[in-house]
Amino acid sequence: MDTSTDPTNCGACGNGCRTRCTAGACLTVATFDTSESHTCAALDSGEVYCWGVGFTGQLGQPNIFEQLAPRRVDGISDVVDLTLTSLASCAARRDGTVWCWGSGSAVGNGDVDASSVPPTRVAGLDRVIQVTSSLSFVCALRDAGDVWCWGPAWRGAFGAGYAEFGAVASPVRVPDVDDIVQISAGRGYNCALRNDGRVSCWGNNESGKLGLGFESGRELPTLVPGLANIVQLGAGYGHTCALRQDGVVLCWGGKDWGSVADGTVSGLQLTPTPILGAPGPFVEVAVGSFSGFAVTSSGECWAWGSNTWGYLSDGTSTNRPLPVRATPTNVAEVRSEGVQTCFLSHDGVLSCSGWNLNGAVGDRTTEPRFSAVDVRW
Repeated sequence: MDTSTDPTNCGACGNGCRTRCTAGACLTVATFDTSESHTCAALDSGEVYCWGVGFTGQLGQPNIFEQLAPRRVDGISDVVDLTLTSLASCAARRDGTVWCWGSGSAVGNGDVDASSVPPTRVAGLDRVIQVTSSLSFVCALRDAGDVWCWGPAWRGAFGAGYAEFGAVASPVRVPDVDDIVQISAGRGYNCALRNDGRVSCWGNNESGKLGLGFESGRELPTLVPGLANIVQLGAGYGHTCALRQDGVVLCWGGKDWGSVADGTVSGLQLTPTPILGAPGPFVEVAVGSFSGFAVTSSGECWAWGSNTWGYLSDGTSTNRPLPVRATPTNVAEVRSEGVQTCFLSHDGVLSCSGWNLNGAVGDRTTEPRFSAVDVRW
């Protein structure tokens, strides 16, 4: 270690951090997200770092095609939540405001052809406690329980009046939801957890991903039959999963690549069904495009579904219709989208696996990683 130049050095030879060192103290990752193009993380200091593909400004820097190592995003601080589309990045700050950077209507500044570097505030939003996104659009949850969305509107994902595809460059309120405690955006749809443990979904319903027992879409939030006592949700490309209070994970939607963890790789699961083959109970659930993840209280992570480039971090590229143990230990949180997955440990260390296109894994290479490796700060 070069103690004069290495950002992980913390004041003495051999005293290294697995993240960054500032003022003699090791900083840890507080929150993070990954998209099909890039990854961003907010440290416990509130600073944001991004890496991967950056040609639309989604890394917070102009004119960067490829960033192999984390680089600080200027003009944003006190970040408590992050969400990424393929072309833009958005952050919720401690003061309840939302700031975005990158390009397109997902930036939320009123211009459908926006290009915003450095970050700019999304007008009209305050008291935001969570942000979420699909590949293209963004939604925000306010502390009053109401939901607002912007970006490319997919087939009712923004509620009534947005049945057809079109760009919405400023936040619009989703009707008929005012008691939400968590929201998860998938491809063309949203699912939201209500404060009574029930779940409502709306938008595109191809593959039955709304969990309603059929494939017809819904422009208004609709309760998912048979779901109660839910504590967390995850929405993907064609499937959805939920964590129940008793530690059981249920999934529904398209079975492609084993994404609902019932041992099969084709067909539809139109209603929520418990996953098979994993030793719960679980305390955390996450969903990738065609994959799923469940974490136990001891930090074991079980993964299933598409694994073409090592998204499941099991050391292989074999698709898994039943859960297998992922290599990271002491896992607290998982985020997966498109072609990579990242795992945050309980001690604030971030590791990632997957295709590593243009360095989105963050290990300063572009080599595919079939088991998660630490982000190199």
